[in-house]
Amino acid sequence: MRNLIMDLLDFTKIRLERKEEKIQEVNLSEIASVAMVTVQPYAIQMDVSIKLDVRSDVVIMADPSDMEIVFNNLISNAVKYNNVGGKVEITIDSSTSEAILIISDTGIGITKNDTENLFAEFVRIKKRKDKKYFWKRTRSVDS
Repeated sequence: MRNLIMDLLDFTKIRLERKEEKIQEVNLSEIASVAMVTVQPYAIQMDVSIKLDVRSDVVIMADPSDMEIVFNNLISNAVKYNNVGGKVEITIDSSTSEAILIISDTGIGITKNDTENLFAEFVRIKKRKDKKYFWKRTRSVDS
């Protein structure tokens, strides 16, 4: 319920307020750390471990609120669609001209074809595997 409320608040903030962006320097490892703390209670409930691997200090120009929303969504989805006892690893690195963010998990995965819809509005990717996954997770929690 908390995640649903947070998603609705984020959507309202982005779409309805049409807020003025506040572009400034944002340290990605700091944003990732805050997002991890936010998602941690849910990860504990799911028995999913979260690890942050900062290979280089990455600072970008962005709106910190927007980046927090992005990190919260990515990390919470990595936990939500994971297996009980699974792992989530957040890697932050950089190259000469790029910030590199990798969020990997031991969850159900996504097909290459479905990646085209990842950032489309109001799209939820549903697969037959999802139904099996939710059934397994529910059974293991109830057992």
